[in-house]
Amino acid sequence: MRVIAGRFRGLKLNEPKDNDIRPTTDRIKEDIFNIISPYIPDSTFLDLYSGTGAISVEAVSRGAEYAHMVERSFESIKIMTSNIEKTKSKDEFRIIKSDVFKFLQTTRNKYDIIFADPPYKLDNGKEIVEAILQNDVLNDDGIIIVECAREYKMPDTIGRMTLFRQKSYAHTNVYFYVSEE
Repeated sequence: MRVIAGRFRGLKLNEPKDNDIRPTTDRIKEDIFNIISPYIPDSTFLDLYSGTGAISVEAVSRGAEYAHMVERSFESIKIMTSNIEKTKSKDEFRIIKSDVFKFLQTTRNKYDIIFADPPYKLDNGKEIVEAILQNDVLNDDGIIIVECAREYKMPDTIGRMTLFRQKSYAHTNVYFYVSEE
């Protein structure tokens, strides 16, 4: 697992030692960032179910102002912390130990890009997008990306958000939503 582009390009990141954490593959990560590249410069980035933190590190590497990472797994937080230390840019990251839905209900921050990669067994991508909108966590011209199991199908619209792109892989679907307004 490595940083693909930007100022941390080539940085090798720590990976989980077991299968409880499922990092986004480099191929999928590269596709995601190629699609959202116009949104990244100076953006505020929220990473829900952060796992290893690799998506957040990639976002900051490519020009996001900062990344907030929400995760409740102690093992994941240890990996994220070590990966952030490797960047030597700790001030651009914030780890929030919390349940994702609890965080969305209590945060006062708004973000330009929100990435959610919940455990595939949860099948809750739609509910995450609904919670983001209900709690007004996304800036008006923001984008939401949801990574989920291939079998789980997300709707074309959720509230004010419209699907503008979907990518499918062997075991994964990635959905990209932007505001209709």
